[in-house]
Amino acid sequence: MGTTPIYGIPYIEPTDALANYPTQDKAQAEAVEAALATYATPRAARYKSATQSLTANVWAPVAFEGDEPGQSSAGITYAGGIFTVAREGVYLVNTALLFAGTAAPQQRLRIGNATVSYAEVTSAVMGASAFGLSKAVRVPAGGQIYVSAFATAAGQTVYGSTVRYSTVDITLVAP
Repeated sequence: MGTTPIYGIPYIEPTDALANYPTQDKAQAEAVEAALATYATPRAARYKSATQSLTANVWAPVAFEGDEPGQSSAGITYAGGIFTVAREGVYLVNTALLFAGTAAPQQRLRIGNATVSYAEVTSAVMGASAFGLSKAVRVPAGGQIYVSAFATAAGQTVYGSTVRYSTVDITLVAP
């Protein structure tokens, strides 16, 4: 059995024994599937299903409890408010949050990681508001992406619901 020069995908050659064909055919199909999985576009699509309280004047990673069925793929893992990418590349991060609370503070939304803020937006209206942010960011293999929220007064929350008021979508767009 030979293999292609670029991706190493196996193929059956004329000199291969016909008796081995079923085994070779299975190996060929499994190798092609593995090669395709390696090059699948990593994507994570999640939503906030539970309301999250914010501490005044403290940035907090937003916990997105719900996974959009059929929208996420291998290559981006999620745990504790942190997305970790398997492959280096440029990732497009789209997020929208709905803030609510009893006070009328200023709210902020940030895309970044533990040490870097890639993009940040501040609410134009005091009090309950919804706003979003999109940013393309270069992330190394094993790098992390946070969506963080901030409020200048106590009693603020990031609203969660199965209606998808607060969401995030992260997709690899370029190597």
